Amino acid sequence: STMRHFKGDAELLQIACEVLANFASLEEEGPPEDATEEEQAEWMSVQRVVYDEEGAKEVLSAIQRMQANSAVVKAGFDALHNICSDLEVSSELVAELAVVPTLIDLGRQFDWDADLLEHLMPLLATLAESPDAAAAVVSLDGIPVIISAMEQHGMENTELLFAGQLALSSLAVHESARDAFANSNAVESLIAMIRENASNAADVGVRAYI
Repeated sequence: STMRHFKGDAELLQIACEVLANFASLEEEGPPEDATEEEQAEWMSVQRVVYDEEGAKEVLSAIQRMQANSAVVKAGFDALHNICSDLEVSSELVAELAVVPTLIDLGRQFDWDADLLEHLMPLLATLAESPDAAAAVVSLDGIPVIISAMEQHGMENTELLFAGQLALSSLAVHESARDAFANSNAVESLIAMIRENASNAADVGVRAYI
């Protein structure tokens, strides 16, 4: 509600995204073992509650409107990442909202901003576990965006490097993405990073199944 009524207030939107990120980070074990069938059927994860209340939709809308405000965008990425920890919610977010195109677009626009990319990559990695998201990344030529971020900033920002590697690993599980890897220079780029940074080679992994 707050995000809907104060769409132009960057500071408030940032705070709202941070609160949602914290709320959606709560880990739950599910309904109690002694819960009735009705109670089990009615149980919802925190992430599901946030999604059903259109929290993810409002966060994505804030990211799209406030692209020039990196604080809002980063807080929004973190909120969506935590909301997507529920894989069913993650799949619905990909299917119903234009989240993957937004991420790839911002990854291209702000390829110079290592701090922003450090928040973007974990979200992309989580989403890429979904076959639909992986197909969207491939169709939008998103693999070079991930590789470029790792090449430009990875040696100075290990968090971004690991997140980018995780995103590639998540994508490589899907057969549709494997063809894209084969037709791209992804593996060659990763090997080049190892050669150019031999002293940090342990930080740059080439997954055997890519």
